[in-house]
Amino acid sequence: AARAPARLSGGQAQLVALASVLAMGTPYLVLDEPTAQLDPEGTRMVGEALRRLTESGRVGLLIVEQKTDLLLRTADRVAVVDDGHIVLEGPAAAVLADERLPDWGVEPPAPVRLRRQLTQAGVEQATVERAMKIMGVGAA
Repeated sequence: AARAPARLSGGQAQLVALASVLAMGTPYLVLDEPTAQLDPEGTRMVGEALRRLTESGRVGLLIVEQKTDLLLRTADRVAVVDDGHIVLEGPAAAVLADERLPDWGVEPPAPVRLRRQLTQAGVEQATVERAMKIMGVGAA
């Protein structure tokens, strides 16, 4: 509150904008690439705020986003849109692990890419699962 708006980072400015909309008591938010111009730290800050919002159940969110790592951490459900049509929809972890994503120009999230690379390299599945659990990415 004490900092001049012009001195806020991109992530901080985005959080202020988000807070101003939430202060109006809106039950739903539609966000179009809320982290598009943010650096990794700003993306993390905004993503964490969005995750807390979804967990609180106070606000429904519809997020249009290309950063699949953010979606994996934030969204319950994901829809993939190609040429104006929904081509895949379902639980975030399942959709974001679908092997067809690159066919639609969507890069899978990092945990999915890592799991695939470890598996393709011949690493035992039990070892892959332990590594994913240690990294906190679960079954993605």
